Amino acid sequence: MSREPSTGILCMAYGSPPTEADIAAYFTHIRGGRPPSPEALEELTQRYRAIHGSPLTEITRAQAAALSERAGLPAFVGMKHASPFIADGAAEARRNGVERLVGLPLAPHYAGMSLGSYQRSLREAWDGELVFVPGFHDHPAFIGAVQALLREALAASRPDRLF
Repeated sequence: MSREPSTGILCMAYGSPPTEADIAAYFTHIRGGRPPSPEALEELTQRYRAIHGSPLTEITRAQAAALSERAGLPAFVGMKHASPFIADGAAEARRNGVERLVGLPLAPHYAGMSLGSYQRSLREAWDGELVFVPGFHDHPAFIGAVQALLREALAASRPDRLF
């Protein structure tokens, strides 16, 4: 009788600079190694300050924790353009004994270019069994959840002008 391989989930997101000091490195990574101009960097820094930093990494960690609890599987976090990178999340899964990894991009849409880069990064970092979720934009449960949220939001507001 063979045993089931230990399965884990890698929740993947785009990433965001963890601190203001990381903005230049973050945008240089996005731009394939080309740093932004000083003017662009100043504009990006002002935007970052305006939103008081980006909550994306913490939101992703919270989603991974909730998914882990609900699925009964360990869940890890990997970002496309910031630490922890996808390779970091895969390495953490391996250190925790995971043999089969489910790669889950948290953006529901399907775009071959973006999802393809998540998948390539994960394949480069993971030598074990890999299951990749190619998007859930058209899954009935997702569509139903979005419909319910829209109905709730529309019922709570009485806009006099939509656009």
